[in-house]
Amino acid sequence: MTGAYDCPILLTESTSLNSYTKAEINRLGASKCFILGGVGAISDTVKSQIIDQTGADTITRLGGADRYETAKKVAEQVKSRMGSTPTAIVVTGENYPDALSAGAYGARAGSVMVLVYPTNIDSSLATKTFLTTNKASINKVLIFGGSGAVSSTVLNQIETLLI
Repeated sequence: MTGAYDCPILLTESTSLNSYTKAEINRLGASKCFILGGVGAISDTVKSQIIDQTGADTITRLGGADRYETAKKVAEQVKSRMGSTPTAIVVTGENYPDALSAGAYGARAGSVMVLVYPTNIDSSLATKTFLTTNKASINKVLIFGGSGAVSSTVLNQIETLLI
């Protein structure tokens, strides 16, 4: 494994810790956990099940009002761990496959990932804030997905933000 925390991302249902994830948590002997998403995405019931399952002494929730704010919080956490943000990966927040595939690349490359709406970065205020705040340390932007997922308008807006 690679990435800021050298750990996997495990998926589960929003209201119950599934048996596959339970088994993997046990196999890993996990004692720390990040929950990625607010209580609407991953409930406090799941958090309790993780504590019961692992006796985890550290559970940190990185969740926001929406997936864009959650992605910003995850990017900030990764950046704080790595100390810099040389590459930002941009993917649509409207459909998860691009983000899922980009995540593996991003972990290996030491990148952060942010989400955008397909046609306007202003709609993704959390993303716009992250990019603006960190523009001095971002040397490269990678877009995952086609022009239907991230339009040329968004590309131009990102370029303008980072100048």
